[in-house]
Amino acid sequence: MLCHLGHVLVDSVSGLVRACRVTRACGIGGTPEVIAALEMAEVHMKKEQTLVGDRGYDEDRFVSGLRHLGIHAQKTKNFCAERSRHPTKIKGTPPHRC
Repeated sequence: MLCHLGHVLVDSVSGLVRACRVTRACGIGGTPEVIAALEMAEVHMKKEQTLVGDRGYDEDRFVSGLRHLGIHAQKTKNFCAERSRHPTKIKGTPPHRC
């Protein structure tokens, strides 16, 4: 049973870890994950910077929280959904497990 989750904020230029947190796993809803990410962004990022997250961090609560902090959210592309919608469009790409 999953009891805790680790969250990491990594600098995209240097690849260095800038912050990390552990929260209780909450199942569906992701509230602790969103709160942890916003707290790390508030402390370790400057206004007008862009935060890139995985596909779980493109939800409205997170994006609006970043906007409130003056931080931009980069839109993520769900590769697996794109591949299933347009299988011929991505022909020739290496196999990817979803």
